Amino acid sequence: MQSLTRTTWLRVLADMNDTVLRMRPCGLLLIAVVCACSGDPTLDLAVHHPNGYGVTQTVVTVYFGGDISCDAIEYGDRTFAELAAITVDEVDVTGGGRIEVDRLGGKSLVARGFDAQHRFVTAGCKDLGEIAGTTKVEIDTQPTAVVAIDPAQPDRPFGERPILVTMSDTNGTALDGMISWQLSGPAGAPQQPASAGMMTKTGELQFRVSDLGVPGPEGLRIRAPWATAPLPLVTAFDLTSAPSISLAGAVSAGLHPSCDVRGHAGKPPTLVCLTQADVGGHRDAVEIAWSGTAYTSTAKSLPATIKNQFAVVVDHDSGPGVPDDSVYVISADPTGSGNWYKLDAPGTGTTVVFPSALQNVVYVPSCQQAGSIAAVGVTTGSALTSSALLEKEQFYTPAGFALSAVNDGEAFSGGCVVDVDGNEHQGVVTTGPSGDPTLYLVADKNLNTQPNPIPTSKLSGTGFVSVTSQGAVEKRFAGTRLQATGTVVFEAVLAHDGNSFKLVERTELDTAAPPTKILGGKLDQDGDTDLMWDMSAGARRRVFQVSLAEQVSGAPLTAMTSGPAGVTATTEMDFAIGDFNGDGVDEMVLYTPTTVTIYSP
Repeated sequence: MQSLTRTTWLRVLADMNDTVLRMRPCGLLLIAVVCACSGDPTLDLAVHHPNGYGVTQTVVTVYFGGDISCDAIEYGDRTFAELAAITVDEVDVTGGGRIEVDRLGGKSLVARGFDAQHRFVTAGCKDLGEIAGTTKVEIDTQPTAVVAIDPAQPDRPFGERPILVTMSDTNGTALDGMISWQLSGPAGAPQQPASAGMMTKTGELQFRVSDLGVPGPEGLRIRAPWATAPLPLVTAFDLTSAPSISLAGAVSAGLHPSCDVRGHAGKPPTLVCLTQADVGGHRDAVEIAWSGTAYTSTAKSLPATIKNQFAVVVDHDSGPGVPDDSVYVISADPTGSGNWYKLDAPGTGTTVVFPSALQNVVYVPSCQQAGSIAAVGVTTGSALTSSALLEKEQFYTPAGFALSAVNDGEAFSGGCVVDVDGNEHQGVVTTGPSGDPTLYLVADKNLNTQPNPIPTSKLSGTGFVSVTSQGAVEKRFAGTRLQATGTVVFEAVLAHDGNSFKLVERTELDTAAPPTKILGGKLDQDGDTDLMWDMSAGARRRVFQVSLAEQVSGAPLTAMTSGPAGVTATTEMDFAIGDFNGDGVDEMVLYTPTTVTIYSP
């Protein structure tokens, strides 16, 4: 079936700011016949532009279907792609022209005025239903709005900050109009209608909005009349209802915050953390679990003879028949004299002598790959000058037995990544000969040498994530790529490249700054895999960004947070992800040497 509609537009120019058009629409026929236009109803359209904007060109666009309305067009409720999909015709009518329009059905006619520099300076719209008889329509356009938004503190919840919107016309004169907004949140959050709106005063409006009450990213879409460009989302991170657990102890300054997720057979995981230190430098452990109504913590004392505890490491490959993942605590003083202790085991652990003070500890799980075993990468470093560290890396079994010699470099992350054939490979990211973090496959690297790096961009942040798509789980490498327009976080799998491999990207996301660590999880209620990463903001302060698969205006919903209120800029902070209450949605955990805060979507 074919719809045939023909309309002839006859233009009569009254003056520079007044365009009159005549249309003759044919009837909408759902049969493949030629429509004769004689005797059809007529539609006269007059477009009036305001003085002072130098309109030299008028473009009329007809939108049909999709429940379109002038209000949705004027306030930017539809993206360019959505509007393009329902555009019936668009004609420059400055010198006359022809356009097609259906007689039946709802449609919206938009007139846009442009000046000699082709700036979008005026706009107006009319909604039409069925056209019958002689119909006269006038569109009085209005000045378009140049909109500026001051989001205040984008790493804080909306409830803690005002939003300032200013509007001017294309001449730079303050412009008053109705401003409204619509708030979106993670999948499962209450859906919010657009606000009633408020008028600007001398081109300005400052307002506040309430958070949704669901922890995670929020996106506030400002609705301004006839904005000259799409307005960016104003983002925030909802910190509502986040319980905090204190990590007991007397001393926190200078401590490395350390927590890890521990798996259990047949029940939800728990979180194991190091507490603050006592005055002698001794730290104990605490295990945090969901009790059904709240989080509870259980103290895990460490032998008093062990001091300078740096990190807890959970062995997720403890083996079949083991009900709980094994937990190890790694310690070392500034000279490298240290200890490797299994939590809850008898004895005082194993004495280990590292090259120098501990800088980083990374767990590398085994994968579904012949011969692969779990490993722990330990990075040490000694201060040579005020601005340089000589870093060494060495790999151990989770129980503390050396797997490799000491090498120059730093271990950043480890995990499993599949190739395009579905085969799984064990990977590790360490600094290569160039000093840049580089992805190696453990089977090639052998943990002692550094041949066959996977060709990548210089990596400033990495991770390994499991992505569920159409019921299948694909283990991907997450990395960072710098480009002219900014930094992106990408997910990739391996593909054969002769006798080696290369990375094939699956997705990419914008990031506010280069990250350090990237984790994946189901952080809202849509079942899709989301990403979370950290970024440096100043000498020691860290900001965290969460990017959800949930989309707003065609882009992933993403926002930053600097953590709970009251965390100082010099407090070291880290993060973890796990489904601690067993509801199928992962919790986001931010922790410092003194406090663990858990956000439950």
